[in-house]
Amino acid sequence: MAMDELREECGLFGMYAAKRMDVASACYYALYALQHRGQEGCGIAVGDRNIIRCQKNAGLVSDVFGIDELSALAPGRMAIGHVHYGASETLSRSALQPLVINHLKGGMAVAFNGALTNGDLIRDRMSDEGTIFTTSTDCETIAAVIAKRHSGDIVDAVCSAFSEITGLLFAFSACTGQAKTRGRKGRHFAKTLWRYGNGGIAQLVEHRLFKAMVVGSSPSAPTILFAGSSASHLTSPSSSG
Repeated sequence: MAMDELREECGLFGMYAAKRMDVASACYYALYALQHRGQEGCGIAVGDRNIIRCQKNAGLVSDVFGIDELSALAPGRMAIGHVHYGASETLSRSALQPLVINHLKGGMAVAFNGALTNGDLIRDRMSDEGTIFTTSTDCETIAAVIAKRHSGDIVDAVCSAFSEITGLLFAFSACTGQAKTRGRKGRHFAKTLWRYGNGGIAQLVEHRLFKAMVVGSSPSAPTILFAGSSASHLTSPSSSG
């Protein structure tokens, strides 16, 4: 089957580990399994000790990420990845995800698939209030709402933002370098940072070997991690150079 016959509509993957590990490579293999959902570009963001590292570019997963790119991202506890499908012939790098933003309370990376039904209204209001937008993407709108509502706890900010944001069959994932979540357990934290639709929660898959929770746009992403679970660690792909 030709690549142009495989296109769907973007793909997302999220991973939250109990300890620091090579979440970037895990995310790479998941995005590779989701490649059929978008071939125009891809990106991975890793949250580690209040730092967010992100790599993204136009092209297929195997072309964008090699040993050097993944080494620059690892290690960490949280990772999100995105494969992009766009209808336009030209792809701006600013439209690629994850989108990383920094604000007074810290930083976060956001990935999104779908369409906001009230995105234009939110952007117009926030622009009038002084918010500066650098892209026309719904992903940036979501990130701006979360940042505005962030008063010290990213989980509370995401929950509060989704009381305002409405969308059509969309999936959302966020990654933060924030080390503490005020006593929230990892499962609740990961669920909050991956939401479907108007408040729905995706089904998390517990990966016992890596002591992590993983979730993806389709079952193929978590499955490819389990397929190699007999190994003690993930092996990075060969260099894309």
